[in-house]
Amino acid sequence: MVHLLAAISGHGFGHAAQTSVLVNALRQRLPRLRLTLATDLPEPFLRRRFAGHFELLRIACDPGMPMHSALQVDVDAAHYAYREYHRDWQSHLQSWRALLRRQRPDLVFADAPYTVLSAARLEGLPCAAGCSLNWADIYGHFCGRKPGGQVIRGQIEESYQQADIFFRFTPSMPMPWLENGVDVGPLVVPHASVRRQLFKACDLSDQTRLVLVSLGGFDTRIDFQHWPEREGIRWIVPQSWQVRRRDVLVWEALEQRFGSVLGSCDAVILKPGYGMISEAVINRLPVLCMSRGDWPEQPYLLQWLRRHGRVLDIEPQALLRGAIGDTLERLWQLPKAAPVAATGIDELLPWFESRLG
Repeated sequence: MVHLLAAISGHGFGHAAQTSVLVNALRQRLPRLRLTLATDLPEPFLRRRFAGHFELLRIACDPGMPMHSALQVDVDAAHYAYREYHRDWQSHLQSWRALLRRQRPDLVFADAPYTVLSAARLEGLPCAAGCSLNWADIYGHFCGRKPGGQVIRGQIEESYQQADIFFRFTPSMPMPWLENGVDVGPLVVPHASVRRQLFKACDLSDQTRLVLVSLGGFDTRIDFQHWPEREGIRWIVPQSWQVRRRDVLVWEALEQRFGSVLGSCDAVILKPGYGMISEAVINRLPVLCMSRGDWPEQPYLLQWLRRHGRVLDIEPQALLRGAIGDTLERLWQLPKAAPVAATGIDELLPWFESRLG
Protein backbone atom coordinates (compact mmCIF):
# COMPACT_ATOMS: atom_id res chain seq x y z
CA MET A 1 0.00 0.00 0.00
CA VAL A 2 1.55 3.29 -1.11
CA HIS A 3 1.45 6.20 1.29
CA LEU A 4 0.87 9.90 0.50
CA LEU A 5 1.40 12.53 3.18
CA ALA A 6 -0.25 15.86 2.33
CA ALA A 7 0.72 18.94 4.35
CA ILE A 8 -1.98 21.61 4.08
CA SER A 9 -1.89 25.26 5.13
CA GLY A 10 -4.61 26.18 7.59
CA HIS A 11 -5.06 29.69 6.18
CA GLY A 12 -8.71 29.49 5.17
CA PHE A 13 -10.23 26.47 3.43
CA GLY A 14 -8.81 26.96 -0.08
CA HIS A 15 -5.63 24.91 0.33
CA ALA A 16 -7.55 21.87 1.55
CA ALA A 17 -10.11 22.32 -1.23
CA GLN A 18 -7.35 22.27 -3.85
CA THR A 19 -5.67 19.25 -2.29
CA SER A 20 -8.94 17.32 -2.00
CA VAL A 21 -9.64 17.67 -5.72
CA LEU A 22 -6.24 16.15 -6.48
CA VAL A 23 -6.35 13.43 -3.83
CA ASN A 24 -9.92 12.31 -4.55
CA ALA A 25 -9.09 11.91 -8.24
CA LEU A 26 -5.87 10.09 -7.40
CA ARG A 27 -7.73 7.63 -5.17
CA GLN A 28 -10.00 6.68 -8.05
CA ARG A 29 -6.86 5.54 -9.88
CA LEU A 30 -5.14 4.14 -6.77
CA PRO A 31 -7.91 2.82 -4.48
CA ARG A 32 -5.42 1.31 -2.01
CA LEU A 33 -3.66 4.63 -1.46
CA ARG A 34 -2.96 5.35 2.22
CA LEU A 35 -3.52 9.02 3.01
CA THR A 36 -2.20 11.12 5.88
CA LEU A 37 -3.20 14.77 6.23
CA ALA A 38 -1.05 17.13 8.27
CA THR A 39 -3.01 20.31 9.02
CA ASP A 40 -4.77 22.28 11.75
CA LEU A 41 -8.01 22.67 9.78
CA PRO A 42 -11.28 21.43 11.37
CA GLU A 43 -11.76 17.70 10.99
CA PRO A 44 -15.48 17.92 10.03
CA PHE A 45 -14.56 20.13 7.06
CA LEU A 46 -11.84 17.71 6.00
CA ARG A 47 -14.24 14.73 6.25
CA ARG A 48 -16.66 16.52 3.93
CA ARG A 49 -13.95 17.28 1.39
CA PHE A 50 -11.79 14.15 1.31
CA ALA A 51 -13.35 10.89 0.15
CA GLY A 52 -12.37 7.73 2.01
CA HIS A 53 -10.31 7.10 5.10
CA PHE A 54 -7.36 9.23 6.14
CA GLU A 55 -5.17 9.69 9.20
CA LEU A 56 -5.17 13.23 10.57
CA LEU A 57 -2.09 14.78 12.19
CA ARG A 58 -3.04 17.99 13.99
CA ILE A 59 -0.16 20.27 12.96
CA ALA A 60 0.04 23.96 12.12
CA CYS A 61 2.25 23.53 9.07
CA ASP A 62 3.19 27.19 8.59
CA PRO A 63 2.39 30.63 10.02
CA GLY A 64 -0.07 31.33 7.20
CA MET A 65 -1.10 34.97 7.24
CA PRO A 66 -2.83 36.36 10.37
CA MET A 67 -5.97 38.29 9.45
CA HIS A 68 -8.11 40.97 11.07
CA SER A 69 -10.97 39.71 8.90
CA ALA A 70 -11.57 37.88 5.64
CA LEU A 71 -10.42 41.04 3.83
CA GLN A 72 -7.68 42.59 5.99
CA VAL A 73 -4.24 41.20 6.87
CA ASP A 74 -2.85 41.83 10.36
CA VAL A 75 0.59 42.89 9.15
CA ASP A 76 2.16 43.36 12.61
CA ALA A 77 0.94 39.95 13.75
CA ALA A 78 2.22 38.40 10.50
CA HIS A 79 5.66 39.94 10.96
CA TYR A 80 5.82 38.66 14.53
CA ALA A 81 4.58 35.16 13.62
CA TYR A 82 7.12 34.67 10.86
CA ARG A 83 9.96 36.18 12.87
CA GLU A 84 9.29 33.78 15.74
CA TYR A 85 8.80 30.79 13.42
CA HIS A 86 12.06 31.36 11.55
CA ARG A 87 13.96 32.18 14.72
CA ASP A 88 13.19 28.57 15.67
CA TRP A 89 13.72 27.26 12.13
CA GLN A 90 16.01 24.34 13.01
CA SER A 91 13.58 23.07 15.63
CA HIS A 92 10.69 23.12 13.14
CA LEU A 93 12.84 21.44 10.50
CA GLN A 94 13.94 18.67 12.85
CA SER A 95 10.37 18.10 14.02
CA TRP A 96 9.27 17.57 10.43
CA ARG A 97 12.20 15.22 9.78
CA ALA A 98 11.26 13.14 12.83
CA LEU A 99 7.62 13.03 11.72
CA LEU A 100 8.57 11.90 8.21
CA ARG A 101 10.80 9.17 9.63
CA ARG A 102 7.86 7.90 11.70
CA GLN A 103 5.34 8.13 8.87
CA ARG A 104 7.62 6.87 6.09
CA PRO A 105 5.49 8.19 3.22
CA ASP A 106 6.26 7.28 -0.38
CA LEU A 107 5.52 10.87 -1.45
CA VAL A 108 5.08 14.20 0.31
CA PHE A 109 2.76 16.86 -1.12
CA ALA A 110 2.48 20.42 0.21
CA ASP A 111 -0.22 23.04 -0.45
CA ALA A 112 1.53 25.34 0.42
CA PRO A 113 3.66 24.67 3.56
CA TYR A 114 7.36 24.95 2.92
CA THR A 115 9.36 23.59 5.89
CA VAL A 116 8.12 20.07 5.16
CA LEU A 117 9.70 20.29 1.69
CA SER A 118 13.13 21.02 3.14
CA ALA A 119 12.65 18.15 5.60
CA ALA A 120 11.59 15.75 2.84
CA ARG A 121 14.65 16.66 0.78
CA LEU A 122 16.96 16.02 3.73
CA GLU A 123 15.24 12.67 4.35
CA GLY A 124 15.61 11.68 0.69
CA LEU A 125 11.85 11.53 0.08
CA PRO A 126 10.12 12.50 -3.18
CA CYS A 127 8.13 15.70 -2.64
CA ALA A 128 5.91 18.01 -4.65
CA ALA A 129 4.23 21.31 -3.97
CA GLY A 130 1.18 22.77 -5.63
CA CYS A 131 -0.88 25.92 -5.18
CA SER A 132 -2.03 29.15 -6.77
CA LEU A 133 0.14 31.12 -4.33
CA ASN A 134 3.22 30.75 -2.15
CA TRP A 135 4.07 32.17 1.24
CA ALA A 136 7.35 33.71 0.09
CA ASP A 137 5.57 36.18 -2.19
CA ILE A 138 2.67 36.74 0.21
CA TYR A 139 4.99 37.34 3.16
CA GLY A 140 7.33 39.46 1.05
CA HIS A 141 4.48 41.70 -0.08
CA PHE A 142 3.32 42.52 3.44
CA CYS A 143 6.49 42.12 5.53
CA GLY A 144 9.45 42.11 3.15
CA ARG A 145 10.55 45.60 4.26
CA LYS A 146 10.30 44.79 7.95
CA PRO A 147 13.57 44.08 9.82
CA GLY A 148 14.86 40.68 8.73
CA GLY A 149 12.08 40.37 6.15
CA GLN A 150 14.28 39.62 3.15
CA VAL A 151 16.20 36.94 5.03
CA ILE A 152 12.95 35.20 5.97
CA ARG A 153 11.61 35.48 2.44
CA GLY A 154 14.83 33.97 1.08
CA GLN A 155 14.54 31.02 3.47
CA ILE A 156 10.95 30.37 2.33
CA GLU A 157 11.94 30.56 -1.34
CA GLU A 158 14.83 28.15 -0.76
CA SER A 159 12.46 25.67 0.88
CA TYR A 160 10.05 25.73 -2.07
CA GLN A 161 12.98 25.06 -4.38
CA GLN A 162 13.61 21.79 -2.51
CA ALA A 163 10.47 20.27 -4.03
CA ASP A 164 10.92 18.02 -7.04
CA ILE A 165 8.26 20.13 -8.72
CA PHE A 166 5.92 23.02 -7.87
CA PHE A 167 2.63 22.90 -9.75
CA ARG A 168 1.12 26.34 -10.30
CA PHE A 169 -2.64 25.86 -10.49
CA THR A 170 -4.31 28.18 -13.03
CA PRO A 171 -5.11 30.95 -12.18
CA SER A 172 -2.04 31.60 -10.09
CA MET A 173 0.55 34.14 -9.08
CA PRO A 174 3.40 34.08 -11.64
CA MET A 175 6.23 33.00 -9.26
CA PRO A 176 9.02 33.48 -11.85
CA TRP A 177 11.74 32.73 -9.32
CA LEU A 178 10.63 29.08 -9.02
CA GLU A 179 13.14 26.98 -10.96
CA ASN A 180 10.92 23.92 -10.44
CA GLY A 181 7.62 25.59 -11.34
CA VAL A 182 5.20 24.01 -13.84
CA ASP A 183 1.86 25.51 -14.90
CA VAL A 184 -1.24 23.29 -15.02
CA GLY A 185 -4.88 24.03 -15.80
CA PRO A 186 -7.67 24.83 -13.33
CA LEU A 187 -7.89 22.34 -10.47
CA VAL A 188 -11.67 22.01 -10.31
CA VAL A 189 -14.22 19.21 -10.47
CA PRO A 190 -17.33 20.29 -12.41
CA HIS A 191 -20.45 19.44 -10.39
CA ALA A 192 -23.80 18.33 -11.72
CA SER A 193 -26.65 20.68 -10.85
CA VAL A 194 -29.05 19.57 -8.11
CA ARG A 195 -31.31 22.52 -8.78
CA ARG A 196 -34.44 20.42 -9.28
CA GLN A 197 -33.90 18.62 -5.97
CA LEU A 198 -33.26 21.90 -4.14
CA PHE A 199 -36.36 23.56 -5.50
CA LYS A 200 -38.49 20.59 -4.54
CA ALA A 201 -37.00 20.24 -1.04
CA CYS A 202 -37.32 23.98 -0.33
CA ASP A 203 -40.70 24.42 -2.07
CA LEU A 204 -39.43 27.16 -4.37
CA SER A 205 -41.15 28.49 -7.48
CA ASP A 206 -39.53 27.98 -10.86
CA GLN A 207 -38.84 31.73 -11.11
CA THR A 208 -36.74 31.80 -7.91
CA ARG A 209 -33.11 32.77 -8.26
CA LEU A 210 -30.49 31.31 -5.91
CA VAL A 211 -27.54 33.49 -4.88
CA LEU A 212 -24.69 31.99 -2.85
CA VAL A 213 -22.81 34.32 -0.49
CA SER A 214 -19.34 33.02 0.38
CA LEU A 215 -16.50 34.95 2.02
CA GLY A 216 -14.11 32.03 2.52
CA GLY A 217 -12.85 30.19 5.55
CA PHE A 218 -12.65 33.07 8.03
CA ASP A 219 -15.24 34.03 10.58
CA THR A 220 -16.44 37.11 8.71
CA ARG A 221 -20.19 37.34 8.39
CA ILE A 222 -22.86 39.66 7.06
CA ASP A 223 -25.67 40.93 9.24
CA PHE A 224 -28.64 40.06 7.04
CA GLN A 225 -31.03 41.95 9.28
CA HIS A 226 -29.98 45.09 7.39
CA TRP A 227 -30.72 43.56 3.99
CA PRO A 228 -34.00 44.37 2.25
CA GLU A 229 -35.98 41.41 1.01
CA ARG A 230 -36.07 41.02 -2.75
CA GLU A 231 -38.92 39.09 -4.26
CA GLY A 232 -37.80 36.02 -6.17
CA ILE A 233 -34.32 35.72 -4.61
CA ARG A 234 -33.14 33.21 -2.03
CA TRP A 235 -29.74 33.81 -0.43
CA ILE A 236 -27.62 30.78 0.50
CA VAL A 237 -25.28 31.35 3.45
CA PRO A 238 -23.19 29.31 5.93
CA GLN A 239 -24.80 27.93 9.07
CA SER A 240 -22.23 29.77 11.20
CA TRP A 241 -23.84 33.11 10.26
CA GLN A 242 -26.97 32.10 12.20
CA VAL A 243 -29.38 33.93 9.89
CA ARG A 244 -33.11 33.43 10.48
CA ARG A 245 -35.07 34.86 7.54
CA ARG A 246 -37.62 33.38 5.18
CA ASP A 247 -35.53 34.38 2.14
CA VAL A 248 -32.32 32.74 3.42
CA LEU A 249 -31.26 29.11 2.99
CA VAL A 250 -28.42 27.51 4.96
CA TRP A 251 -26.26 25.49 2.62
CA GLU A 252 -25.33 22.79 5.18
CA ALA A 253 -29.07 22.14 5.75
CA LEU A 254 -29.59 21.50 2.05
CA GLU A 255 -27.87 18.09 2.47
CA GLN A 256 -25.94 18.39 -0.78
CA ARG A 257 -22.24 18.75 -1.51
CA PHE A 258 -21.10 22.36 -1.53
CA GLY A 259 -19.97 22.11 -5.15
CA SER A 260 -23.36 20.79 -6.22
CA VAL A 261 -25.12 23.66 -4.42
CA LEU A 262 -22.76 26.16 -6.03
CA GLY A 263 -23.36 24.66 -9.47
CA SER A 264 -27.13 25.04 -8.97
CA CYS A 265 -27.03 28.78 -8.24
CA ASP A 266 -27.82 31.76 -10.46
CA ALA A 267 -25.01 33.90 -9.06
CA VAL A 268 -22.33 33.92 -6.37
CA ILE A 269 -21.09 36.77 -4.18
CA LEU A 270 -17.47 36.28 -3.13
CA LYS A 271 -14.12 37.68 -2.20
CA PRO A 272 -11.34 36.67 -4.62
CA GLY A 273 -10.02 33.24 -3.71
CA TYR A 274 -8.85 30.41 -5.92
CA GLY A 275 -11.59 27.89 -5.16
CA MET A 276 -14.63 30.13 -5.57
CA ILE A 277 -13.31 31.93 -8.64
CA SER A 278 -12.21 28.78 -10.46
CA GLU A 279 -15.45 26.96 -9.65
CA ALA A 280 -17.54 29.95 -10.71
CA VAL A 281 -15.77 30.12 -14.08
CA ILE A 282 -15.91 26.37 -14.73
CA ASN A 283 -19.62 26.33 -13.78
CA ARG A 284 -20.21 29.53 -15.83
CA LEU A 285 -21.72 31.36 -12.84
CA PRO A 286 -22.12 35.16 -12.73
CA VAL A 287 -20.03 36.72 -9.95
CA LEU A 288 -20.35 39.77 -7.73
CA CYS A 289 -16.85 40.35 -6.39
CA MET A 290 -15.77 42.22 -3.27
CA SER A 291 -12.12 43.32 -3.24
CA ARG A 292 -9.57 41.89 -0.79
CA GLY A 293 -7.63 45.16 -0.77
CA ASP A 294 -3.94 44.62 -1.52
CA TRP A 295 -3.89 40.81 -1.23
CA PRO A 296 -1.12 40.07 -3.79
CA GLU A 297 -2.79 37.03 -5.36
CA GLN A 298 -5.92 39.04 -6.18
CA PRO A 299 -4.84 40.75 -9.45
CA TYR A 300 -4.07 37.42 -11.12
CA LEU A 301 -7.31 35.80 -9.98
CA LEU A 302 -9.39 38.77 -11.15
CA GLN A 303 -7.58 39.03 -14.47
CA TRP A 304 -8.47 35.41 -15.22
CA LEU A 305 -12.02 35.81 -13.92
CA ARG A 306 -12.65 38.85 -16.11
CA ARG A 307 -11.20 37.09 -19.15
CA HIS A 308 -13.28 33.93 -18.74
CA GLY A 309 -16.34 34.80 -16.64
CA ARG A 310 -19.15 37.24 -15.97
CA VAL A 311 -18.26 39.59 -13.14
CA LEU A 312 -19.14 42.96 -11.61
CA ASP A 313 -17.40 44.59 -8.65
CA ILE A 314 -19.20 45.53 -5.47
CA GLU A 315 -18.06 47.74 -2.61
CA PRO A 316 -17.92 46.14 0.86
CA GLN A 317 -20.24 48.77 2.34
CA ALA A 318 -22.85 48.15 -0.34
CA LEU A 319 -22.71 44.44 0.44
CA LEU A 320 -23.06 45.04 4.17
CA ARG A 321 -26.18 47.13 3.54
CA GLY A 322 -27.59 44.65 1.02
CA ALA A 323 -27.63 47.38 -1.62
CA ILE A 324 -26.87 44.97 -4.43
CA GLY A 325 -30.21 44.33 -6.15
CA ASP A 326 -29.60 46.62 -9.14
CA THR A 327 -26.05 45.30 -9.53
CA LEU A 328 -27.35 41.74 -9.61
CA GLU A 329 -29.83 42.62 -12.32
CA ARG A 330 -27.05 44.17 -14.40
CA LEU A 331 -24.90 41.10 -13.79
CA TRP A 332 -27.60 38.79 -15.13
CA GLN A 333 -27.82 40.88 -18.30
CA LEU A 334 -24.15 40.31 -19.19
CA PRO A 335 -23.52 37.84 -22.05
CA LYS A 336 -22.47 34.32 -21.11
CA ALA A 337 -18.76 33.58 -21.34
CA ALA A 338 -17.30 30.72 -23.37
CA PRO A 339 -16.77 27.44 -21.47
CA VAL A 340 -13.39 26.82 -19.83
CA ALA A 341 -12.09 23.28 -19.45
CA ALA A 342 -10.93 22.05 -16.03
CA THR A 343 -7.75 20.37 -17.27
CA GLY A 344 -5.70 20.44 -14.07
CA ILE A 345 -6.51 16.94 -12.87
CA ASP A 346 -5.67 15.28 -16.19
CA GLU A 347 -2.35 17.14 -16.25
CA LEU A 348 -1.44 16.28 -12.65
CA LEU A 349 -2.41 12.61 -12.36
CA PRO A 350 0.31 11.12 -14.62
CA TRP A 351 3.06 12.67 -12.47
CA PHE A 352 1.57 11.41 -9.21
CA GLU A 353 0.74 7.97 -10.58
CA SER A 354 4.30 7.56 -11.82
CA ARG A 355 5.54 8.10 -8.23
CA LEU A 356 2.82 6.17 -6.41
CA GLY A 357 1.48 3.63 -8.90
